Amino acid sequence: MVTQLSRRQWLGTCATVAGTTAIAGCSGSDENGNEEDEHGDSDGEESSSSDWPMYGVDLQNTGYHPDATGPAGDEVIERKVIDTEMTGLYPITIGDGMLYGTNAGQSIYALKLETEEIKWKGNVGGSTIVHDEMIYGPVSDETLYGYDTDSGDQWESEQNNSVSAFVTQPIPTSDGIFIASDDAIWRFDFDTGESTKVIDTPLANVTTEWPAFDDKTLYIGRSAGLHAINVDTPEIEWTFEPDNGGSVAASNPVVVDGTVYVVNTEERLHAIDTDTGEEEWAVDVDIAGGSPAVAEGMVYLTGPRSVVAVDINSGSIEWEAGDDVALEPYDAVVASGICYVATSFRMWGYDADSGDLIWKYERPDDSEIRFSASPTVFDDTIYAPSSDDTLYAIEDA
Repeated sequence: MVTQLSRRQWLGTCATVAGTTAIAGCSGSDENGNEEDEHGDSDGEESSSSDWPMYGVDLQNTGYHPDATGPAGDEVIERKVIDTEMTGLYPITIGDGMLYGTNAGQSIYALKLETEEIKWKGNVGGSTIVHDEMIYGPVSDETLYGYDTDSGDQWESEQNNSVSAFVTQPIPTSDGIFIASDDAIWRFDFDTGESTKVIDTPLANVTTEWPAFDDKTLYIGRSAGLHAINVDTPEIEWTFEPDNGGSVAASNPVVVDGTVYVVNTEERLHAIDTDTGEEEWAVDVDIAGGSPAVAEGMVYLTGPRSVVAVDINSGSIEWEAGDDVALEPYDAVVASGICYVATSFRMWGYDADSGDLIWKYERPDDSEIRFSASPTVFDDTIYAPSSDDTLYAIEDA
């Protein structure tokens, strides 16, 4: 642990660990004797275990985990895991036996899955992304924050006074942490916390929240166009704009096998060649601006009253389901042959191949559950934060 801490720039006061305050650069509490494997996805590779390290599972935003398992039966129930003090606004992440979440009160927590006890808490909240024994994601006052996964010790970057605000979630890669402001892409150094402008980009009033990253290229929607930005050269390799005029910035792109998938606000799903930026196919899906998941030859989209699966080769709709999907559903995720969909009050598990309904969860009439993010699937359980200040597990009845 000492070696790990010595290679990072620890600034400010560290997180509260097991009831005591860890000072910057210290090793944390006595609990921290566990061996930690390096986790988080490497560039271009899917997760190799049942961990769920980030939104979309991997840097390509696929939303697909081949090894994670949810409930196995046809009936599920909810179980309260912990009080989160305030609403969790981002999907839960999981790595090496630990669960990480944040809440709207700008704090972060790490929970031991085996005991479901809080191991440490931090005082800056935001998205959580597990990468190389660190949690990245929280951003405040043009400063990027990280936490050691084991001790909770807090790392922070230098403050970037050149921007008024960062507009995307940070993307940690082997080349550094990338994050977009309203007119540029920035790279943060893991060791020093220093930020460097990678490239100026078109000024945008709407931007993809979670860019996709693959093979040194960042895929990001800004206003009407989807841009492929090579962060190594650096250059904007191509820009795609839908021919029907709809913006793609409200959709988080997905990259799989040389194709990027994105939805525009005119309800059309586009498949775009990553080399040329040329459209391979497009299909009307009656869903505006959703973020797709891609698994086993299919693209999955959710929208009010609809779940749609599209064949990635032909661009044809294979199945539609979800007649009772009310309100705006969160982004779908796929694991072990099941497509999981959640709205504020309900959750569904569909057979990913056929669209057949396997199970449905509907909150009890006397419950205050209101799911507030996409589900996370792990070890026969689904984890989801709720606006009643609670983290819930959805399990077999």
